[in-house]
Amino acid sequence: MIRTKNKIITILVLIVLLLITTGFRLFATETGVKSPHIESIAEVENTNLGGVMASMPDNSAKILFESLLGMKLNSYHAFDTVDETVNALKGNEIQIAWFSDVTARYLLNTVSGLRALNTTDPTNHQLDFALALRTDETELRDQLNTVLAILKENGTLQELIDTYVDTTDYSYSYPESKMKSTSIYKSAKPIYIGVSGAVPPLDLIDVSGEPTGFSVALMDEIGLLLRREVKFVVMKNEAMFSNLMSGKVDAIFCYGTTKSTMVTDKKYIMTDGYYTMNQYTYLVQE
Repeated sequence: MIRTKNKIITILVLIVLLLITTGFRLFATETGVKSPHIESIAEVENTNLGGVMASMPDNSAKILFESLLGMKLNSYHAFDTVDETVNALKGNEIQIAWFSDVTARYLLNTVSGLRALNTTDPTNHQLDFALALRTDETELRDQLNTVLAILKENGTLQELIDTYVDTTDYSYSYPESKMKSTSIYKSAKPIYIGVSGAVPPLDLIDVSGEPTGFSVALMDEIGLLLRREVKFVVMKNEAMFSNLMSGKVDAIFCYGTTKSTMVTDKKYIMTDGYYTMNQYTYLVQE
């Protein structure tokens, strides 16, 4: 009799715990992951915006995007990686995330549950992605420009863009471990290139933490033409510029610049561009 009573009590306790646990899960589902149904940029007033961390602090980024969008934001949050930004969007920590158009296309084709706003960025932010170097690296800048011109002329650059960037099939990989220039010119002075994975598929880091795709394929072609070994250094996006200035790398691979800064700047110089971004794209949950 006592054993039967204990069994009944045990079963009742388990049922109560199950109901409590289920209730919490249902509550979390209802309040934790749903975002406002946003259809256009005009609806982002007083919402939370986020993006990949750069050198600009969050409060300055908030002011910048409020100026670009012409409306007040509740807050701005910067995240270390693209994945963290997407997870924050899906978890409703932010309701809208900004990316370059090329990265937004990549995410829309590789991550489920995302949608681009049907109203595009009201301003034109055309940028050329190029390599940034220190001002004392004019010789290397000129060498890179020479081979970039060759790759544009012979169609190799466009072929790489078609394969790794302007596509809906991002299954093609080109890991650093397969670079031909590295195996041929191991005794030559390496060119150290900083990458962060902050602008996929132009600058892409795979799940093992290895650079792959367009950046590796392009720098391999450049290394072959220059007859020099190329080595990649993976670093956080916000540290890219400081690592360049301190000499940890010779160049930053994926650096956006306007035409007015293509030639020189007080702190850095740029190569010619290898890919053009036309605008920012804003993503929300479906």
